[in-house]
Amino acid sequence: MIEKILLTAIGLFLLYELMEHVILPLLGRFSQKNRMPQSGSEGLLGQPAEVVEWKGKSGLVRLNGEYWQAVGEKPFPIGRIVKVEKIEGLKLTVTSFENSSIKS
Repeated sequence: MIEKILLTAIGLFLLYELMEHVILPLLGRFSQKNRMPQSGSEGLLGQPAEVVEWKGKSGLVRLNGEYWQAVGEKPFPIGRIVKVEKIEGLKLTVTSFENSSIKS
């Protein structure tokens, strides 16, 4: 009887350790590969920014409360929401979002 309890306890302990040290870390790695970066310049890609000033194909946008120099393929009206496509130094390359204006 004690042997069965001891073997069951050892089996449960080994199963727990396998889950904790092998299976869960592997699942964590696979889920991180598909996750977008949350910080740094990579975290800004795909984010919406509001056009504050624009003349020709360049201007100023507000992104996460900060003002950035930006360039685009076409002129954008003030208040338009654009998407960050690329970052070069401190300059953003932006494109249009669909249904893009801020309601104030």
